[in-house]
Amino acid sequence: MNHQDLVAIEHALTLANRGDTCWLCTRLDTPAPACPHLSVTSDGDGPRYAGQPVLLTDAWDGGTCLANINNANADDGTPCLVERLSPTSETLVHLEVIHATLAGQPSLIRRVSLHGATLKLLRPAPTSPLIHVGDDAVEVLIQPALRLVLIGHSPTSIELARQGQRLGFEVILCVPGSPDTHPSTATLPAGVEFQRAPAAPFLHGGGGHRRTLVMDATDASAIARASREACCHGYLAMADNDPRQAENWLYDGWRRLCTSPSA
Repeated sequence: MNHQDLVAIEHALTLANRGDTCWLCTRLDTPAPACPHLSVTSDGDGPRYAGQPVLLTDAWDGGTCLANINNANADDGTPCLVERLSPTSETLVHLEVIHATLAGQPSLIRRVSLHGATLKLLRPAPTSPLIHVGDDAVEVLIQPALRLVLIGHSPTSIELARQGQRLGFEVILCVPGSPDTHPSTATLPAGVEFQRAPAAPFLHGGGGHRRTLVMDATDASAIARASREACCHGYLAMADNDPRQAENWLYDGWRRLCTSPSA
């Protein structure tokens, strides 16, 4: 799962805490890079995925159903799971656990009954697929959202941040002690978080998880050690790498994360 999935669940929590019903659409194929699996809209807007309407089938019973995105032909189009979530205490707890998982907690499987039964969260097996569609239920593997932590000033930081966002990463630039107005932040892409905390404590304190890539322009041994101890997926000391090598490393890390559900 990527950063946009985390944003979607945060939106669902906002609506539920406000007492509003929402639609949760889960894409059941493999989306393009940076395209989310999850999309959330308010009750009045109806079910949508990334702005595209989701056409409900005759099987809709007011709780869950399988549907297609922007396609009237039930045998064609992009498949998705549609849920209409009421703002109950059960829904809030369910969304909060999913949010914690996307933020870095251990992976879970959402088991959604197609007959309106209670939502379930299960522990995955090492071989659990990303998506499983059965006759009675759909199972979706929820993993921590992709995260890229860029540490220190680097001439390539801006382009790496853009590339990370294109691949669906949450991007964090960690420059300890620098003011928010530092020139390195002036041209950062919108949505990049600027973090002034020391990098090693930041990674230890939840800034790193097993689906995090760390690219370090300072080449500090303490940061490399913190990356390992935080179980980050990969660490790159960038001093001895040219921009092309750094971009290739980022892409290779993204590809490994996307093709290995247990990563």
